[in-house]
Amino acid sequence: MSALGKTWDLAVRNNTILLVTNVILTVLLAFSVGVALSSRERIVLVPPHLDKKVEVAWHNASADYLKSFGLYVVTLIGNVTPKNVTLVADSMGAFLDPSIYPQIRAQIKSLSEDPVFQKANAINYFAPDQAIYEVDTNKKQKVFIVGQLVTSSFENSPGSQNSRAEFKWVTYEMGVVMRDGRPVITEFTSYPGNVPHTAKWLASQSPSATERAADANSKKGEQ
Repeated sequence: MSALGKTWDLAVRNNTILLVTNVILTVLLAFSVGVALSSRERIVLVPPHLDKKVEVAWHNASADYLKSFGLYVVTLIGNVTPKNVTLVADSMGAFLDPSIYPQIRAQIKSLSEDPVFQKANAINYFAPDQAIYEVDTNKKQKVFIVGQLVTSSFENSPGSQNSRAEFKWVTYEMGVVMRDGRPVITEFTSYPGNVPHTAKWLASQSPSATERAADANSKKGEQ
């Protein structure tokens, strides 16, 4: 009985240890499954036109990747001809947020309905000069593409051999977010000139507190 009692106590202790171990393993397994289901794959790319790695995650991406994406989009928009204007307008749907896509598409399509654009056989060509990435004060990711927009036209009326080219600096500004591993443009605008309206530039355009106070005092003195 003494030997059997010792053996029984040992069996009980072993079973208790095994039970505790199984509970711990179950908790760890549940945690691992939760992490695996909630995590997303991160992809590291080295595109041919970049000399460094870019990272693309489910909800964010590196600055170099977003700048490259911005360059691709504005090159697509900036190189419009009467023959490809419909294709470009339709293709932009893959990159633009639904809230702004109808407006941008209508602007691009309007070129195909412009008789002057058709008659002159105009071709737009965008030559990028620099790409800038920033996170503004509202934590929005923005990409600025600065370059020259070249518009060349050839008058194809009978007996006409006139051709001309116009050069102008243009800055494209876009707000970009990553959704399910894909970049989406939520804001898009362009303006003439080669000075991007970054947060630093906007701050420099706002009057300082000292200037505002001096202006207020001068108005009081006039009254």
